Amino acid sequence: MGYLIDTHIFLWFISGDKKLPKGIKQKIENINLPCYISIASFGKLQ
Repeated sequence: MGYLIDTHIFLWFISGDKKLPKGIKQKIENINLPCYISIASFGKLQ
């Protein structure tokens, strides 16, 4: 099963923000679980 990460979860993850729940962080870091981010999320970063 894969996970689609939304923009704020992605930003919290890459910045190390404490708002990101530990369970979500563990799922993103698990190399056996594919995680995806929409290309639309990168458009919002501009």
